[in-house]
Formats: sequence, C-alpha cells, structure tokens
Amino acid sequence: MQSKFLWVVVLCFVVFSSGQAYADLALGVLSDFQDGTDQGWAGGTVVNVADAGPAGIGDHSLQLSNGGTGGNFAMFNPQFSGVINANVTAISCDIMRPTGSGAADIRLVLFDLDGDRWTSFVAANVIDDGSWKNYVFSIAEVDLSHVVGTGSYSALVNNFSSMMFRYDPGAPSAGGSPLAGTMSFDNITAIPEPSAGGLIQLGLVLALRFRRRSRHSDR
Repeated sequence: MQSKFLWVVVLCFVVFSSGQAYADLALGVLSDFQDGTDQGWAGGTVVNVADAGPAGIGDHSLQLSNGGTGGNFAMFNPQFSGVINANVTAISCDIMRPTGSGAADIRLVLFDLDGDRWTSFVAANVIDDGSWKNYVFSIAEVDLSHVVGTGSYSALVNNFSSMMFRYDPGAPSAGGSPLAGTMSFDNITAIPEPSAGGLIQLGLVLALRFRRRSRHSDR
C-alpha cells in the first residue's frame, strides 16, 4: 500500500511540476501558499495567512483586500505565462468570504501578450458564510467574454501572459470594481476536461490534497 502511494506521489509531482513558475499553463496545483509567500500573486493587498486554509491547522491561504484607496478588488499572477495546455479546461480554486461581509461575484480573467482580456461570462457567487467552498472557472471560449482587444481565442491560448481573480458584479466588464472587506483563496489548480485520462490526472491531484488535509486533521 505504501509503495502504491509513493507511485501516486511521483505521478502527481510530474503533473504539478509541469505547471510551475514562468512556464506553460499545465495541469496541476498552481498555488497552495504552503511556503508562506504570495507565490507571485499581487495587484491588491495580499497576505499569506497560516492555519487559515480549508484544512485548518498547518494549511496556509492567501487573503486579498482592495489595492489601495479606490483600487479594484483583484489579484493577478504573471508567472504562468506561455501556452495554455490543451488539457487544461478550467481553473479550480477554494475561496472563503468572511461571515457578514456580503456575497461577491468573482470572475477569472485571462490576458494574452497583446493585452487582450477574456473574463468569465458567468461569475462565481461567493457566499459570505465564513466557510471554504470550491469554485470552478471554465476557460473554454464559449464560457468567456472578450472584454478588451480584438485578438482571437487562439491567440490567448498560444500567447497567454497572466491570470487574475477579480470582483466584477453584473455583466462582464473590462475593469472590475472595488469591494469592502477581505476574501481568502487557496489551492488554485489547473484541471482537465472530464475525459478518462483527465479524470485519472485530476484524481492524482485530489489524492495528494486529501492526504495533506488528512495529515493536518490528525494533529
């Protein structure tokens, strides 16, 4: 049993390492904040908070607030620039909005090297109940709105430059809006289409996350 798990870890490492800093956007965990840093996320006020992630004690997460007076509520990361791997069809993220802060519509924004912006057509409504929930943001062309530029979706895929999470209520916009209070993010992960091979790879990603959470809960 132990040897089987070691093989799972090895395979997960291959998946994870392919999507790390300043490389193509590939399958695997992009940011889990376990190293105590912001892992390249910026734009608003971001703080790495220990023992505040979905797994509780020992699990780090990133807390976001507005980027200064009048600043929009958003955080971006350019370290995944390159080509979007064909197997990546969505970005998964655990998000928590503190109780009583007000629900908030969050969209994923993708940028290409020419400055074009594509954003989620339908926003994820993050409920303010103080509990962690997983949200999935499709990056399929049909699920995105082209809010800046005239370039093609193919140009975005082949000249991807950065991604952003942004508060953007109502219809998709080019700039987003300010938002009072904070929101926390964790386990930002590039996930595959629901094919047989994709499900196997996703299972490996989730297996390692589950084992890490189980170890934390036993402490």
